[in-house]
Amino acid sequence: INQIEHHPYWHTDDIIQFCKEKGIAVEGYAPFANNRFNMLEDPTIVALAQKIGKTIGETILRWDLQAGADVVIPRSKNMTHMMENGHVFDFSLTSEEVESLSHFKQQKVYNTQCQPWC
Repeated sequence: INQIEHHPYWHTDDIIQFCKEKGIAVEGYAPFANNRFNMLEDPTIVALAQKIGKTIGETILRWDLQAGADVVIPRSKNMTHMMENGHVFDFSLTSEEVESLSHFKQQKVYNTQCQPWC
């Protein structure tokens, strides 16, 4: 398993592709980047969540899974959010919806201690 930071503002397609080619599972951590960059208020993400009738968290976690992560580990102390985090297997995003969250111009990493990958 390779554990990497993975969210709409920081995704490393080259690492994910390498892992997939070598049969290495990808575990995405910090799927919300601890909301350091106000990702949970991003208009593109908010609009998609509203369009599909899911929460912003569910939308981001579903994106994580469809964008290459085999496992996603969100962190929360809020019981409602913990329950929400498990509600990502009853829907899928279209390829266009995945794509819309995969090409943000800003690439922002939450964990700046991850050298040399950052």
